[in-house]
Amino acid sequence: RLQALQEAGRPLGETERGLTCSALPEVDPSSWRSLRDRGWVRLTPPGLSSADLALVYRRNPLENVRRVGFEITNRCNFACRHCRNAGATPATEGNPLRLAEAAELFLSLGIRRFDFIGGEVTRFGDGWLGLAEAIRRLDEAESWPSPLAITLYTNGWWLGAQRFEAAGRRYQDETEFLADLHRHGVTHVLFSIDGPAELHDEWRGHPGLFQRILEGIPRVRAAGLAPCLSLIY
Repeated sequence: RLQALQEAGRPLGETERGLTCSALPEVDPSSWRSLRDRGWVRLTPPGLSSADLALVYRRNPLENVRRVGFEITNRCNFACRHCRNAGATPATEGNPLRLAEAAELFLSLGIRRFDFIGGEVTRFGDGWLGLAEAIRRLDEAESWPSPLAITLYTNGWWLGAQRFEAAGRRYQDETEFLADLHRHGVTHVLFSIDGPAELHDEWRGHPGLFQRILEGIPRVRAAGLAPCLSLIY
């Protein structure tokens, strides 16, 4: 992460607390004083070995975070056999935008992937697109070299649908829905596949869903979104 911060020309963030100046010896002393005064770095105690320092760094709880998932709702329009939310008390975040502050922190730490999961967030996650758009806008102030990825996890119920409601919004068809996803900053659409067609449709309780997903993948791509599959075989 130190190397990534250097390449992006950014000052160190919270995850770099406790590192010594020797970690980036080419940084001039005035820069280190600025970081110290902000409370982002501090001098280590005398006698701390490089092995001990490495251990402190490895133990940082955010150091290995690569993506953040927002479970806006656990409500779903399917009743899949394997769902971990089966029997759970229905719950939906009433104000997803209040999570923007957390997203801003993670963006500043170099996190480049944000996943929206459920439940079925496209059906019951009212306001989730507002949060997706907020993350996209917040990222405009960042300068990380890798692109931002905002991924929607979905069962694909809306594929081929006409005049439907999704997360509190009305859409004439799938095309309008996909355009709205793209407009709000969504970059990837991930469909879960539980096995071959017959098994997938049986577990999901929706005959023909497997084929609808396969046929919908080119349309998702044509809308400027990257289709993805989560496969279980």
